[in-house]
Amino acid sequence: MIYFIKAENVGIKIGKTELEAETRLASMQTSCPLELTLLGTVAGEGKREQELHERFDKARIRGEWFCMDIKAEIESIINEESCLEGRQLHSINRAISKAKDTNVINGLVYIKEKLLKKTIG
Repeated sequence: MIYFIKAENVGIKIGKTELEAETRLASMQTSCPLELTLLGTVAGEGKREQELHERFDKARIRGEWFCMDIKAEIESIINEESCLEGRQLHSINRAISKAKDTNVINGLVYIKEKLLKKTIG
């Protein structure tokens, strides 16, 4: 998962983690004197993180930290992906309610659980 963590009004970190985003936030907070806030998360791994880093390269402060100018665009990315995942869940729920075959239902439930895990945590 890709996370976006804001350090007060200084910058935004775009990083990846296999942990819960809140766990990553807590571990970063112990070594940072600034108050950190989780802006949100989106699905993805290393390649997606690198694409985001390249997209915002002109706003880079250092490493994975970017200036606050990108905050609105980051929030837009988070919101767009949340809406997409919501539509996917709605479609899966509708398909589950119409499915007759147990194997199809089990497959759809499996996909739904994977999507929920990606969306929530």
